Amino acid sequence: MKATILLAEDEQAMREVLTDYFTAKSGGDFTVVPAPDGDTALHLIETRRFDLLLLDIMLPGTDGFALCRAAREQGDAPILFVTAREDEQDKLHGYGLGADDYVVKPFSLAVLYAKALALLRRARGLNAGNTLTAGFLSLDPERGIVTADGRRIDLPPKEFALLRALMERKNRVLTRDELLNLAWGWDFDGTDRVIDGHIKKLRRALGQHADCIKTVVKRGYKLEVDGDETKRRTFWSFFTRIGAGFLAFWLAVMAVFTVLLSQQRAKLMLAEMESKSDKLMGEDTDFFA
Repeated sequence: MKATILLAEDEQAMREVLTDYFTAKSGGDFTVVPAPDGDTALHLIETRRFDLLLLDIMLPGTDGFALCRAAREQGDAPILFVTAREDEQDKLHGYGLGADDYVVKPFSLAVLYAKALALLRRARGLNAGNTLTAGFLSLDPERGIVTADGRRIDLPPKEFALLRALMERKNRVLTRDELLNLAWGWDFDGTDRVIDGHIKKLRRALGQHADCIKTVVKRGYKLEVDGDETKRRTFWSFFTRIGAGFLAFWLAVMAVFTVLLSQQRAKLMLAEMESKSDKLMGEDTDFFA
C-alpha cells in the first residue's frame, strides 16, 4: 500500500528516525515528507495532498492544533498527533479538531507504525467505491483525481473541495455560505465573495465542461447534470463513429475503384497502341513489297 505522509516535527533526530523507520518498514511504499516547523507544514498542507499526517503540537510558527484545523478544511486524510503533551485537555482538544489518534512521547516505533497503518487501511476502506460522477465528470476523493471525458484534470485543493461539494449535491443550488462551510470550514474568517474567484478558476480548469457549473443569481452555484444529456451525447458519439466508419469504407471502395479504372484504362491504351503498331507494321510491309 503506497502512501504519502506528512511529518511535522521540529526535532531533527526524531524526524530522521521516523522517516527512516517508516520508509524501511513499508519497503519503500511510504513516502515521508518532513516539515521542520509549523509554517512549512501549513504550506505543504495547502499545496499538496497527503494520505496521512503525523503532527507534533509544539512547533515553531503554526502549532499542531492549527495544522489539524487546516488539514480538516482541505480533506479527510487521517491525522495522528505525536507529541509530548499528555494532558487530557490537549487530547480532547485534538480529537475535537478532527484528529483520529493521539500518541504521547516517548512511544514505541512499532506501535506508532501499526497505528498509522491501521488509519491508512481504514481510510482506504471508507473511501473505496466512493468515486463521484456527474455527467462526464468523475472525482475520486481518495486519490484526489478528477477526470472529464477520461481526461485527467489537476485541481488545487480549494477547487477540488468546491467541485467535490458541488458533485455530492448535484442539481442543487448551494449558497456561497454553504460552499464556504463545505470547502473552508465553519471557522473561516473572510468574505463569501472569495467563492467567486475560486469558481472562476475551477471553470477555467474544466475547460469545455465548465458550463455544467451554473451561477444562480442572488443565490449561489449549482452543478447541473441533465439525466438525458449523457444518453444524447452517447448516441451522437455512436452515430459519429458509425459515420466515420462508413466514410472510411466509402473512401476505401473509391480507392479500389480508382485503381481498377486506372488498370482498365491502361489496358485499353495498351490495346490501342498495339493496334496502331500492327497497322503501321502492315503499311511498312506493303511499302517494301
